[in-house]
Amino acid sequence: MLAQWAGIYRLTADTANTTACDAEGSSVLSQRMEPYFAAVGVVANGRSSLQIVSCLDPTSCDSKVTTLRSGGPFGYEFGFVLQCANTDGSFDGNIRESGIPSNQGTCDMPTLLEGVLTRLSTTAIRIDARTYTGDSYPQDAQGVCWASGSNASTSSPCSRYEVMLGDYVQALPP
Repeated sequence: MLAQWAGIYRLTADTANTTACDAEGSSVLSQRMEPYFAAVGVVANGRSSLQIVSCLDPTSCDSKVTTLRSGGPFGYEFGFVLQCANTDGSFDGNIRESGIPSNQGTCDMPTLLEGVLTRLSTTAIRIDARTYTGDSYPQDAQGVCWASGSNASTSSPCSRYEVMLGDYVQALPP
């Protein structure tokens, strides 16, 4: 199932709505520093996921894929981890961030990012991403923001809706 999605894609459209999540917003494609992305199937601890990682060009995608497969660190402009294969052939998943520790003893901006990946054609895919930002909450006694704190974002209204379209460029490195 993961193999059919794997590859390097070029962004052909990218819109963002920063005021509501019921409709696409304006194009932000020209603002992207990394206009390509790799879709990589990963199996860890017996669980399969499809990881989306942005990159500057196909060569940098190859490098990031190699680093991802070896467990090494790398940076990216945008990324998604999609864990669930749905009956309609789409993938979905979410990323929770516990918030940013502040000097005032709070964890600020805990977020939940929900992504859905669907196939538009044999060579084109669509990523829908909705972001929910929660209220600040107190750090623990050691000054740490815990992932459980990001649960505050699950009841928050959607604060950003982004839609990305990508066209297949080439296969991943072996």
